[in-house]
Amino acid sequence: MKIEKQKYKSSQSVLIFNPLQVLIAIVRSVNSAAELTGGNIQSISFASTGKHVTSGGYYFRYIYPNIQINIGQLNVLKLKEYDQMCGEERTYYKKKYIYFLKQQYQRKMMKKWNEQNGKSE
Repeated sequence: MKIEKQKYKSSQSVLIFNPLQVLIAIVRSVNSAAELTGGNIQSISFASTGKHVTSGGYYFRYIYPNIQINIGQLNVLKLKEYDQMCGEERTYYKKKYIYFLKQQYQRKMMKKWNEQNGKSE
């Protein structure tokens, strides 16, 4: 019985933008983004590729290989500017709607935590 080697994708660095569409973090992978934001790994991956607009109230983007991003761009780089540099056209939500989504997500996670720990609301 021969075991085939699985091909694993190397992790891609991820940019995290806040609801105001400003760069707030540069992390080494989707897993790191999930740890930092408390979000779902698959949802963050989908938001990074454009399948979802946001995840957990944040915008996520993979760093394109031909684009240089550095720490000096934290709190400076705007999401739309980055998408233009990448030649991407994406959908953006209004700030108010993002905060609404974030509150919904937090309520959902709190309810799940309460159910797992036998606590009522």
